Amino acid sequence: MARRFGRNRIILWGGVLADNQRAIRFYEKQGFRTVGSFTGADGAESLDMMLDLPPETATEPEPAP
Repeated sequence: MARRFGRNRIILWGGVLADNQRAIRFYEKQGFRTVGSFTGADGAESLDMMLDLPPETATEPEPAP
């Protein structure tokens, strides 16, 4: 979907609580990396994560059924 809008990066601003190891592992497996952290108003530390999308490769269209 991001590519349809001409984007080459996805950023999770404050998207993952630092103590949520399961979510962090999930995003890391998808290619995200931690780019920053902050402490929210409630005192909880959160991580900003980012995914650089690889360049699109030209593919041949699939044949019509």
